[in-house]
Amino acid sequence: MQETDSIYSTITKEVPITVFCGDGTFHFGEKNFDLPFQITCNAAKAYISFHSPFHCFDEFDGATFNGKLEDGRICNGCLFGDYNQQNSLMVANCSELMIGESQSIHTIETVLLGFYFPHEFSFKFKDYEIAFSKSSTSQELAQRTIRMSGTVSEGNFVTISGSELEIDSAIDLLRDICLLIRPLTASEVYFGYMKCNNNTLIYSKKKMMGKLFGMRSNILESTHQYPDYLNRGLQKLETIDSFDKTSIIDIGHALATSAACGLMETGLLVLTTSLERLGQKTVFENLNSDNSLQIKSILKQLKYFLKEQAKSFFDEHTDSFSDEQQNAIVKSISRIQPWDTAFVRKIKDHLIQNNWKIEIDFEKVKELRDSLAHSGMFPPNLSTKEAYEMQVQIEVFLLVHVLDLVGFEGRISSTKDGWAIFPWKSELKEGKTE
Repeated sequence: MQETDSIYSTITKEVPITVFCGDGTFHFGEKNFDLPFQITCNAAKAYISFHSPFHCFDEFDGATFNGKLEDGRICNGCLFGDYNQQNSLMVANCSELMIGESQSIHTIETVLLGFYFPHEFSFKFKDYEIAFSKSSTSQELAQRTIRMSGTVSEGNFVTISGSELEIDSAIDLLRDICLLIRPLTASEVYFGYMKCNNNTLIYSKKKMMGKLFGMRSNILESTHQYPDYLNRGLQKLETIDSFDKTSIIDIGHALATSAACGLMETGLLVLTTSLERLGQKTVFENLNSDNSLQIKSILKQLKYFLKEQAKSFFDEHTDSFSDEQQNAIVKSISRIQPWDTAFVRKIKDHLIQNNWKIEIDFEKVKELRDSLAHSGMFPPNLSTKEAYEMQVQIEVFLLVHVLDLVGFEGRISSTKDGWAIFPWKSELKEGKTE
């Protein structure tokens, strides 16, 4: 038994849980009830349990509560529709929770789930000092834990320091940090609680959640690279347009899906969709060029002419097409675009515009994407080895695009002949990995 316990302890870790007890008033619409309660918290969520005066879940939608804990601190929160009821005992998720008072905040601390950097580092952004502690859980142990028990281990603690911190601003900052880390780790890194001045606990409805954790190290784990990347990224997120910001979010999700979903077909479908989306920006930029109004005007006239010609043809050949077919033809004319927005063209334009100088079989990528989109399977002539090589290549394209958006050079984790290598981003784009 001791040996089993020892093996188990190397595979998984206990999830830290904190329990608070108190008394308070629950507000269910126009009804108010004074009830004792128990709050159970971990890094991701907080739940409240109490003996319910009702026997119907509907009574609790949007319910709120406020009260005092046994240690004297005040608390208040809002219940969310995630309930479990046995007889009169109700357990509900707290969509919002505050324990203590948030006045004159100077430090805000949280723990990231899905990020396990083996060193501590810090950097300054605006008036904030942002410090990452060394993760007490290794990435390898976190991987084993989630595979064996489905539990996401606590990772690095992050502390934001400054004078008169605002909670909403700190939440936005933490969300941006998580979004920037996600592509680097192929994990949907997130945070749950915030601890203010070491005595106030907050779970906000704006907190993040994650489900996919590839737990990779896509760039060199350097105490120089990470603060540089995050500092640049936080600055860029304030200036880049909505398309590029959404691209960072989308790529983080795509890389996490590819690394963690367990099915290569699903991973590649998400990757190719994300890659195709990037090519769409080239189309948008072309449409916004100086002569776009003239081109749109000409195209509008051409569409009108084609529709009139089609109508005349249908009138002369009444038995050639059904009404449904005629409508489909007219709709296809309406969808004509001023540029070729096909998959291959979009991807080529994207790579050229972003200074890629490597060879890629675009037609094979298109064939793969079409087959996955229509059948969910690889093309019959594509080997598993070729599919895997495409998966790795597209992952690199997407990761590098995020680094380009951030303006970060950096060394990227890769392999060559079975050996780990860390080429510079610019070397990868030029096909140089020696």
